[in-house]
Amino acid sequence: PMKRARTPQVAVLVSTSTAWGRRLIQGIINYAHQHGPWALWCEPSTFQPEVRIPAGWQGHGIIARVATQSMARHIRSTRLPCVNISAIDLAGVDFPRVMPDFRTLARMAAEHLLDRGFQNFAYYGPQQRSLVRYHYEGFAAALRDAGAGPEGSR
Repeated sequence: PMKRARTPQVAVLVSTSTAWGRRLIQGIINYAHQHGPWALWCEPSTFQPEVRIPAGWQGHGIIARVATQSMARHIRSTRLPCVNISAIDLAGVDFPRVMPDFRTLARMAAEHLLDRGFQNFAYYGPQQRSLVRYHYEGFAAALRDAGAGPEGSR
């Protein structure tokens, strides 16, 4: 008789308090339906920045928005494989990561504005946030490539 594989038990540590989090979880559910079966554990949460695995949960892996060192420590303590879906760069945190290509998205935005004849540009955002830095780099590179780039200022 053929041995049946165990259903993967996957914890999804993403807050459901934002539309982004809910859409992301729906995408994971859709994937699990198409490629599963998977058994998913999700904690409906309010505005908690960190979703935690409950004590005693026995699973095979984690998909998480690892946005803080505390969250990274919590996940490491489980000794389970983790895929990080956060664009936040954290020192010493090297979980495999899936995230949008922010540089390409910003390049597309700059090209859209250039195609419509805009000639003056500005980019504003908090520089300490890595995704803002990625956006800026893509935006500035597209403008430089088109001969409309920033003159070295940020």
